[in-house]
Amino acid sequence: MTHAYILQLLYMHDLQDLYHSPQNRQTEILQQIQSTIKIEGIENIEQRTFDLINHVFFKRYDDPSFFGNDFSIRRIKQSKARKYYVGFLKSQKSPFKNRVINLFNYYKGLSVSSSENDYITYIGTALGELSRPSPDYPDPAEVFINLKNKNDKELINIAISKINIEDEYVSFQLNKFFGFLYDVDLLSKDAYNQLIYGSNNEAFITLVKQGLPMNLVHLLDEQIMLTNIEIGPYDIKGNNTYTEFYNIQTSDFLKFTLDQYIDKE
Repeated sequence: MTHAYILQLLYMHDLQDLYHSPQNRQTEILQQIQSTIKIEGIENIEQRTFDLINHVFFKRYDDPSFFGNDFSIRRIKQSKARKYYVGFLKSQKSPFKNRVINLFNYYKGLSVSSSENDYITYIGTALGELSRPSPDYPDPAEVFINLKNKNDKELINIAISKINIEDEYVSFQLNKFFGFLYDVDLLSKDAYNQLIYGSNNEAFITLVKQGLPMNLVHLLDEQIMLTNIEIGPYDIKGNNTYTEFYNIQTSDFLKFTLDQYIDKE
């Protein structure tokens, strides 16, 4: 593995902002990769992968200039952010309704806290109301929100928006790291599939690649429905067993979502 190859992969995965100080940075990343043991298996894969990201890209660097100008990537330098995304990746397997309820309860707890560090929390640019300068961000955008005086309806709407925003962040930002680590042979195929698709089942992965939400495919998997779904070149069709499963569902929203992707017998 050469410096040129590392640089090529960083550009291929749109991580070139992590290569801010050319020769030194490239050499350091290469040394970190060479000194790291490949992740095998999927047990506690989220935590192990973020530990690996920290080791390869961030652990030895305190100077913010090493991380370029992409703040969406620099966020992962913060241990609090990495801990948050470990839990978020695990939550992606749950039904959307459950994810909203869990995040609402979390925000509700923060909103009644007496600590400003709790009720003023990071939310992102789309929903941000406040800015907080720091050594890493001397001229920050408004990416924080004050939950103190938000009512339950507002907290629920914030939770829904936040989940959608974070799902996009995982897809367009975190997956860059996972792809890079896989290409430099620090993630096994099983580990990579678990992070990207949430499973190593080929039918599961194919359905996610076809655009089905991961939590919906998890539901089908839990109900042993994957073997009752045929994936063709132009459509996805369920057999009689799938149709029976569909007919006993009581959630109109679930039926509507299934209808967007899977045809019935």
